[in-house]
Amino acid sequence: MAWGIGGIVVVAIVMKFITTIAEDSMKTVRKKEKRAIRGAVAEEKVGAILDTLPKAEYRVMHDVRSPYGNIDHVVVTKNGNVFLIETKAHGGKVSLSGDNLLINGHAPEKNFIRQTTNNAYWLKGEVKRLTGSDVWVNSILVFTNAFVPTLPQIKGIQIIGQRSLSQVIQRGNSLRNSMNLWNHLLLFEAMR
Repeated sequence: MAWGIGGIVVVAIVMKFITTIAEDSMKTVRKKEKRAIRGAVAEEKVGAILDTLPKAEYRVMHDVRSPYGNIDHVVVTKNGNVFLIETKAHGGKVSLSGDNLLINGHAPEKNFIRQTTNNAYWLKGEVKRLTGSDVWVNSILVFTNAFVPTLPQIKGIQIIGQRSLSQVIQRGNSLRNSMNLWNHLLLFEAMR
């Protein structure tokens, strides 16, 4: 009562400010949660596609830990090829502006090209460390919910929609790599 109407107004303004901050924080948390769920569903879709590859010719590893987060999928073929696959659940249309990836005409929240490149160099180093083989890592950025027209590679990374994934891997497997990684597959398990 000692503060009067002015005190009540100040308290109401402070309460409104605190409520607004809390609501904004909850919106941000919900948005991140939805994005994480959408990403997990996309990784499961791609994982299911990869798991249909013949086991006699392809070895698939999911969620390989790296210093740059995780690599969603790694495929090693009997012919000695290595594929690194990063999965994105973004919707809309994927396009390029120079060496920049755009989704619906805007840069994504993270630099997917840098993420994929960093993981590819790390994976190449791990294969060398574990097997002694110096291999080329075929990097693929696959979108599960977006329209992806035929795009040129960016820094050696193929950018495709999920429908093309199996074909791209099988076509890439037709090239024989001089390194015999197939006999070293148990070493790859150490990366998990």
